[in-house]
Amino acid sequence: MLRNKFRGIPWRIGIISLAWLLMGADECNHAKNEQTIQLEKKMQNTQQLMANQPTSKIQWSMDRFLMNERLDQFNNPNLTSHFYIILNDGTWIHLYIIGKTASTSKRLTSTDAMQNFPDPRPEFTNQQYLHLTEAPDEMGVWGKSSGDAKVAMTALSFLLEFGGQYTYLYSEVPLKLEGLLRPMVTLVVEDASPQEINTFRARITRAQEQYISATTPRAVPQGQ
Repeated sequence: MLRNKFRGIPWRIGIISLAWLLMGADECNHAKNEQTIQLEKKMQNTQQLMANQPTSKIQWSMDRFLMNERLDQFNNPNLTSHFYIILNDGTWIHLYIIGKTASTSKRLTSTDAMQNFPDPRPEFTNQQYLHLTEAPDEMGVWGKSSGDAKVAMTALSFLLEFGGQYTYLYSEVPLKLEGLLRPMVTLVVEDASPQEINTFRARITRAQEQYISATTPRAVPQGQ
């Protein structure tokens, strides 16, 4: 009799578990349906707002202006910038650099090579497909500005490299900062020998000549 008494228990447990699963699935479906309804309402409202308030046709893009100014100013070897580095202890370091910094993760060449690959599908035996590679940025280099270090050139053409984990700030004019936790530290690099200074100045002179040559419009010969 004891065996007969417990014989139906597994079936009852199975039925109860199945009921719980069905109830849970129903609740999930209800939540998904509610999310879909809310999303459709938001999309309808957005479309109505776009129809009532269409995007203005601007004649000037401040974004493009600032990007162009940044490219021109920071890549001009004839201009210097005030550069500030904020250390972890709150110390601000101020120095003069030429143009801007560059990340050491940048590269002069791409690590990818453009290659043609035959299509593996039999019906496209004579066709090929291209492997997309990384494109250079507006400054002619590859890679992202996410390296562990930055490199810059001081006003006297000395190279300077520092850890990329620090916060830094550019400015075309010196900044008057108040309320600093520590005194401002200004780096002076004029303590080099005359021979070293002349060598580095010759380097930046060559860079300036290359910049002028690249930015000067060439005269078009007559008759062309």
